[in-house]
Amino acid sequence: MKHRARSLSALLVVLAAPFAAACSSDDDSVPTTEVVVAGAPLSINGPLLVAGTSGDVIVGTVENVTDRAIEITSATSSAGAVEFRSADESPLASIMVEPGTELELAADGVHLALLEATDDDSVDVILGLDIDDDFTFTADRASDS
Repeated sequence: MKHRARSLSALLVVLAAPFAAACSSDDDSVPTTEVVVAGAPLSINGPLLVAGTSGDVIVGTVENVTDRAIEITSATSSAGAVEFRSADESPLASIMVEPGTELELAADGVHLALLEATDDDSVDVILGLDIDDDFTFTADRASDS
């Protein structure tokens, strides 16, 4: 099963948007993006494509919104091959995200590395999960400002 925004989910987001705007902070100095798909086991906050020490990497905060551990077993992208790497750039076979916890992806820590250079403004990513499920999101290129 793949979790992608479906018509009903999109309708709920459209209907909920006015309420979310009323609850938003007045501080617009740090724009963030949160990808939450109804029924998905993960969410990701602020996915960005940034320059790392050895190429482009994807950073953000992945959250396990379930009551069981989720193992991210694979990753693919619209920009070619990707892999999870540790802070010392060693490849990681998989990533475990415990229930109700967050995993911070950072350029100088655990991150998702693009193995091929890209000039794309955004990259679509599919994370394969141990529960025979996928989680899909888009990381936009960070602005230089």
